Amino acid sequence: MSKISVIIVTYKGFKWYSKCFNSLLASTVNLDIIVVDNNSNDGTIEFIKENFPSIYIIQNNENTGFAKANNQALELAYSNGSDYFFLLNQDAWVEPDTIEILLKYASKNEQFGILAPVQLNGKGTEFDYAFKKWYLKKIDLKNLCEDIFLKKDCLYEVPFVNAAAWFITRECYEKVGGFNTILFTHYGEDDNYCQRIAFHKFKIGIVFETSFCHDRTAEQIEFNTNKTERDYVRAAILYGNINFSFAKIFYKLILNFAYSVLRLELMKFIRKIIFLFRNFSKICQSRKANRETRH
Repeated sequence: MSKISVIIVTYKGFKWYSKCFNSLLASTVNLDIIVVDNNSNDGTIEFIKENFPSIYIIQNNENTGFAKANNQALELAYSNGSDYFFLLNQDAWVEPDTIEILLKYASKNEQFGILAPVQLNGKGTEFDYAFKKWYLKKIDLKNLCEDIFLKKDCLYEVPFVNAAAWFITRECYEKVGGFNTILFTHYGEDDNYCQRIAFHKFKIGIVFETSFCHDRTAEQIEFNTNKTERDYVRAAILYGNINFSFAKIFYKLILNFAYSVLRLELMKFIRKIIFLFRNFSKICQSRKANRETRH
Protein backbone atom coordinates (compact mmCIF):
# COMPACT_ATOMS: atom_id res chain seq x y z
CA MET A 1 0.00 0.00 0.00
CA SER A 2 1.33 3.43 -0.96
CA LYS A 3 2.16 5.87 1.82
CA ILE A 4 0.84 9.38 1.16
CA SER A 5 1.75 12.46 3.16
CA VAL A 6 -0.39 15.58 2.93
CA ILE A 7 1.41 18.85 3.62
CA ILE A 8 -0.35 22.09 4.55
CA VAL A 9 1.37 25.35 5.42
CA THR A 10 -0.78 27.42 7.78
CA TYR A 11 -0.71 31.08 8.64
CA LYS A 12 -3.70 32.75 10.31
CA GLY A 13 -6.20 30.79 8.23
CA PHE A 14 -8.79 29.98 10.88
CA LYS A 15 -11.80 30.36 8.58
CA TRP A 16 -10.56 27.50 6.37
CA TYR A 17 -9.07 24.99 8.81
CA SER A 18 -12.16 22.91 9.53
CA LYS A 19 -13.14 22.54 5.87
CA CYS A 20 -9.60 21.80 4.78
CA PHE A 21 -8.74 19.25 7.48
CA ASN A 22 -12.13 17.53 7.56
CA SER A 23 -12.03 17.01 3.79
CA LEU A 24 -8.70 15.21 4.16
CA LEU A 25 -9.89 13.10 7.08
CA ALA A 26 -12.84 12.00 4.93
CA SER A 27 -10.49 10.78 2.19
CA THR A 28 -11.02 7.30 0.75
CA VAL A 29 -7.30 6.54 1.21
CA ASN A 30 -5.16 6.63 4.34
CA LEU A 31 -3.17 9.82 4.77
CA ASP A 32 -0.47 11.16 7.05
CA ILE A 33 -1.27 14.85 7.51
CA ILE A 34 1.52 17.30 8.33
CA VAL A 35 0.87 20.96 9.15
CA VAL A 36 3.68 23.49 9.13
CA ASP A 37 2.55 26.61 10.97
CA ASN A 38 4.43 29.80 10.15
CA ASN A 39 4.11 31.40 13.59
CA SER A 40 0.40 32.28 13.34
CA ASN A 41 0.20 33.33 17.01
CA ASP A 42 -3.59 33.28 16.86
CA GLY A 43 -4.42 29.96 18.48
CA THR A 44 -3.90 27.88 15.34
CA ILE A 45 -1.72 25.31 17.09
CA GLU A 46 -4.09 24.91 20.03
CA PHE A 47 -7.08 24.59 17.69
CA ILE A 48 -5.46 21.83 15.63
CA LYS A 49 -4.26 19.91 18.68
CA GLU A 50 -7.69 20.02 20.27
CA ASN A 51 -9.83 19.29 17.21
CA PHE A 52 -7.51 17.31 14.93
CA PRO A 53 -5.18 15.33 17.21
CA SER A 54 -4.07 12.97 14.42
CA ILE A 55 -2.38 15.83 12.53
CA TYR A 56 1.37 16.15 13.01
CA ILE A 57 2.41 19.78 13.58
CA ILE A 58 5.69 21.52 12.84
CA GLN A 59 5.66 24.84 14.68
CA ASN A 60 7.94 27.57 13.34
CA ASN A 61 9.03 30.51 15.48
CA GLU A 62 8.84 32.89 12.52
CA ASN A 63 7.07 33.16 9.17
CA THR A 64 9.57 31.32 6.99
CA GLY A 65 7.48 31.67 3.82
CA PHE A 66 5.75 29.11 1.61
CA ALA A 67 8.85 27.53 0.09
CA LYS A 68 10.88 26.83 3.22
CA ALA A 69 7.86 25.65 5.22
CA ASN A 70 6.89 23.12 2.56
CA ASN A 71 10.48 21.94 2.35
CA GLN A 72 10.50 21.19 6.08
CA ALA A 73 7.52 18.86 5.74
CA LEU A 74 8.67 17.33 2.45
CA GLU A 75 11.97 16.30 4.00
CA LEU A 76 10.22 14.86 7.05
CA ALA A 77 7.75 12.90 4.92
CA TYR A 78 10.52 11.65 2.64
CA SER A 79 12.58 10.49 5.62
CA ASN A 80 9.53 8.66 6.94
CA GLY A 81 9.23 6.69 3.70
CA SER A 82 6.32 8.41 1.96
CA ASP A 83 5.75 7.39 -1.65
CA TYR A 84 3.73 10.48 -2.56
CA PHE A 85 3.40 14.02 -1.22
CA PHE A 86 0.20 16.02 -1.58
CA LEU A 87 0.68 19.75 -1.09
CA LEU A 88 -2.56 21.57 -0.29
CA ASN A 89 -3.19 25.24 0.46
CA GLN A 90 -4.85 26.08 3.76
CA ASP A 91 -7.68 27.81 1.85
CA ALA A 92 -8.53 24.69 -0.15
CA TRP A 93 -10.36 21.40 0.35
CA VAL A 94 -10.72 18.16 -1.60
CA GLU A 95 -13.41 15.63 -2.49
CA PRO A 96 -13.33 12.28 -0.64
CA ASP A 97 -11.86 10.48 -3.66
CA THR A 98 -9.60 13.25 -4.99
CA ILE A 99 -6.35 11.83 -3.65
CA GLU A 100 -7.34 8.24 -4.52
CA ILE A 101 -7.91 9.27 -8.14
CA LEU A 102 -4.61 11.16 -8.28
CA LEU A 103 -2.87 8.07 -6.90
CA LYS A 104 -4.49 5.94 -9.59
CA TYR A 105 -3.20 8.20 -12.36
CA ALA A 106 0.26 8.59 -10.80
CA SER A 107 0.76 4.84 -10.54
CA LYS A 108 -0.10 4.40 -14.24
CA ASN A 109 1.88 7.40 -15.52
CA GLU A 110 5.29 7.33 -13.90
CA GLN A 111 6.71 10.00 -16.23
CA PHE A 112 4.54 12.58 -14.47
CA GLY A 113 6.24 14.16 -11.47
CA ILE A 114 3.29 16.36 -10.49
CA LEU A 115 -0.43 15.79 -10.91
CA ALA A 116 -3.11 18.30 -9.97
CA PRO A 117 -6.90 18.04 -9.82
CA VAL A 118 -9.18 20.52 -11.57
CA GLN A 119 -9.31 23.75 -9.58
CA LEU A 120 -12.75 25.15 -8.70
CA ASN A 121 -13.68 28.32 -6.85
CA GLY A 122 -14.53 28.30 -3.15
CA LYS A 123 -18.21 27.59 -3.82
CA GLY A 124 -17.49 24.77 -6.25
CA THR A 125 -19.73 26.44 -8.83
CA GLU A 126 -17.19 27.21 -11.55
CA PHE A 127 -13.52 26.97 -12.46
CA ASP A 128 -11.05 28.95 -10.38
CA TYR A 129 -10.31 32.30 -12.04
CA ALA A 130 -6.64 31.56 -12.78
CA PHE A 131 -7.38 27.98 -13.84
CA LYS A 132 -9.87 29.25 -16.41
CA LYS A 133 -7.79 32.22 -17.57
CA TRP A 134 -4.41 30.56 -17.99
CA TYR A 135 -4.31 26.77 -17.59
CA LEU A 136 -7.19 25.75 -19.86
CA LYS A 137 -5.51 27.55 -22.75
CA LYS A 138 -2.80 24.87 -22.71
CA ILE A 139 -5.27 22.03 -23.25
CA ASP A 140 -7.03 20.71 -26.35
CA LEU A 141 -10.62 21.16 -25.18
CA LYS A 142 -12.09 19.13 -28.07
CA ASN A 143 -10.14 16.06 -27.02
CA LEU A 144 -10.98 16.73 -23.39
CA CYS A 145 -14.74 16.79 -24.08
CA GLU A 146 -14.45 13.53 -26.00
CA ASP A 147 -12.41 11.84 -23.28
CA ILE A 148 -14.86 12.89 -20.58
CA PHE A 149 -17.89 11.78 -22.62
CA LEU A 150 -16.35 8.41 -23.46
CA LYS A 151 -15.06 8.00 -19.89
CA LYS A 152 -11.45 7.66 -20.99
CA ASP A 153 -8.45 8.61 -18.86
CA CYS A 154 -8.53 12.39 -18.50
CA LEU A 155 -4.90 13.28 -17.84
CA TYR A 156 -3.59 16.30 -19.75
CA GLU A 157 -0.01 17.50 -19.80
CA VAL A 158 0.58 21.19 -19.03
CA PRO A 159 3.77 23.26 -18.61
CA PHE A 160 2.57 24.77 -15.33
CA VAL A 161 -0.12 24.53 -12.68
CA ASN A 162 -0.01 26.48 -9.44
CA ALA A 163 0.90 24.68 -6.23
CA ALA A 164 -2.48 24.97 -4.47
CA ALA A 165 -2.88 21.17 -4.80
CA TRP A 166 0.12 19.19 -6.02
CA PHE A 167 0.48 15.42 -5.96
CA ILE A 168 4.26 14.82 -6.15
CA THR A 169 5.89 11.44 -6.63
CA ARG A 170 8.82 10.26 -4.52
CA GLU A 171 10.91 9.76 -7.69
CA CYS A 172 10.28 13.37 -8.67
CA TYR A 173 11.27 14.67 -5.25
CA GLU A 174 14.44 12.57 -5.31
CA LYS A 175 15.47 14.23 -8.56
CA VAL A 176 14.10 17.76 -8.30
CA GLY A 177 14.20 18.27 -4.54
CA GLY A 178 12.23 20.89 -2.66
CA PHE A 179 11.33 24.46 -3.48
CA ASN A 180 14.02 27.01 -4.29
CA THR A 181 14.62 29.21 -1.23
CA ILE A 182 17.47 31.21 -2.75
CA LEU A 183 15.32 33.44 -4.97
CA PHE A 184 11.81 32.63 -3.76
CA THR A 185 9.89 32.77 -0.47
CA HIS A 186 6.17 33.19 -1.19
CA TYR A 187 5.59 33.99 -4.87
CA GLY A 188 7.02 32.37 -7.99
CA GLU A 189 8.39 29.25 -6.31
CA ASP A 190 5.86 27.02 -8.09
CA ASP A 191 6.82 28.53 -11.48
CA ASN A 192 10.44 27.78 -10.72
CA TYR A 193 9.64 24.25 -9.58
CA CYS A 194 7.76 23.53 -12.81
CA GLN A 195 10.76 24.77 -14.79
CA ARG A 196 12.94 22.32 -12.88
CA ILE A 197 10.42 19.52 -13.48
CA ALA A 198 10.89 20.01 -17.23
CA PHE A 199 14.69 20.21 -16.91
CA HIS A 200 14.81 16.90 -15.02
CA LYS A 201 12.61 15.21 -17.67
CA PHE A 202 9.38 14.85 -15.71
CA LYS A 203 5.92 15.95 -16.80
CA ILE A 204 3.14 17.95 -15.15
CA GLY A 205 -0.49 16.96 -15.57
CA ILE A 206 -4.02 18.00 -14.68
CA VAL A 207 -6.46 15.18 -13.96
CA PHE A 208 -9.95 16.10 -15.15
CA GLU A 209 -11.57 13.20 -13.34
CA THR A 210 -11.43 14.95 -9.98
CA SER A 211 -11.41 18.43 -8.47
CA PHE A 212 -10.81 20.54 -5.38
CA CYS A 213 -12.07 23.92 -4.19
CA HIS A 214 -9.78 26.91 -3.76
CA ASP A 215 -11.37 29.75 -1.84
CA ARG A 216 -9.96 32.88 -3.48
CA THR A 217 -11.29 35.64 -5.72
CA ALA A 218 -10.06 37.08 -9.01
CA GLU A 219 -9.10 40.27 -7.19
CA GLN A 220 -6.92 38.35 -4.74
CA ILE A 221 -5.14 36.64 -7.62
CA GLU A 222 -4.56 39.81 -9.63
CA PHE A 223 -3.63 42.15 -6.81
CA ASN A 224 -1.93 40.04 -4.14
CA THR A 225 1.37 41.91 -4.58
CA ASN A 226 2.36 45.45 -5.51
CA LYS A 227 3.74 46.29 -8.96
CA THR A 228 7.37 46.38 -7.91
CA GLU A 229 7.18 43.04 -6.12
CA ARG A 230 5.35 41.43 -9.06
CA ASP A 231 8.03 42.62 -11.47
CA TYR A 232 10.80 41.32 -9.21
CA VAL A 233 9.07 37.94 -8.98
CA ARG A 234 8.75 37.80 -12.78
CA ALA A 235 12.43 38.64 -13.06
CA ALA A 236 13.36 35.86 -10.62
CA ILE A 237 11.25 33.40 -12.62
CA LEU A 238 12.97 34.43 -15.85
CA TYR A 239 16.56 34.46 -14.54
CA GLY A 240 16.09 31.28 -12.53
CA ASN A 241 14.83 29.25 -15.49
CA ILE A 242 17.51 26.60 -16.03
CA ASN A 243 15.93 25.61 -19.34
CA PHE A 244 17.20 28.95 -20.70
CA SER A 245 20.85 29.79 -21.25
CA PHE A 246 22.01 33.29 -20.32
CA ALA A 247 22.13 34.02 -24.06
CA LYS A 248 18.45 33.14 -24.38
CA ILE A 249 17.62 35.21 -21.30
CA PHE A 250 19.45 38.19 -22.87
CA TYR A 251 17.43 37.70 -26.05
CA LYS A 252 14.21 37.67 -24.04
CA LEU A 253 15.28 40.85 -22.25
CA ILE A 254 15.68 42.57 -25.62
CA LEU A 255 12.16 41.49 -26.56
CA ASN A 256 10.90 42.64 -23.15
CA PHE A 257 12.52 46.03 -23.69
CA ALA A 258 10.84 46.46 -27.07
CA TYR A 259 7.51 45.32 -25.65
CA SER A 260 7.83 47.66 -22.67
CA VAL A 261 8.54 50.65 -24.92
CA LEU A 262 5.54 49.88 -27.12
CA ARG A 263 3.28 49.46 -24.10
CA LEU A 264 4.74 52.52 -22.32
CA GLU A 265 5.72 50.24 -19.41
CA LEU A 266 9.44 50.85 -19.32
CA MET A 267 9.56 50.67 -15.50
CA LYS A 268 8.74 46.95 -15.69
CA PHE A 269 11.86 46.38 -17.77
CA ILE A 270 13.97 48.61 -15.53
CA ARG A 271 12.89 46.68 -12.44
CA LYS A 272 13.98 43.42 -14.10
CA ILE A 273 17.42 44.90 -14.80
CA ILE A 274 17.67 46.20 -11.22
CA PHE A 275 16.82 42.74 -9.93
CA LEU A 276 19.50 41.20 -12.17
CA PHE A 277 22.28 43.49 -10.91
CA ARG A 278 21.25 43.27 -7.27
CA ASN A 279 20.89 39.50 -7.25
CA PHE A 280 23.34 38.23 -9.87
CA SER A 281 25.28 36.13 -7.36
CA LYS A 282 22.06 34.60 -6.00
CA ILE A 283 20.80 33.93 -9.53
CA CYS A 284 23.97 31.99 -10.39
CA GLN A 285 23.80 30.10 -7.10
CA SER A 286 20.13 29.30 -7.68
CA ARG A 287 20.66 28.05 -11.24
CA LYS A 288 23.50 25.80 -10.11
CA ALA A 289 21.43 24.33 -7.25
CA ASN A 290 18.42 23.76 -9.50
CA ARG A 291 20.47 21.70 -11.96
CA GLU A 292 21.60 19.31 -9.27
CA THR A 293 19.61 16.24 -8.32
CA ARG A 294 18.57 15.78 -4.72
CA HIS A 295 20.18 12.32 -4.43
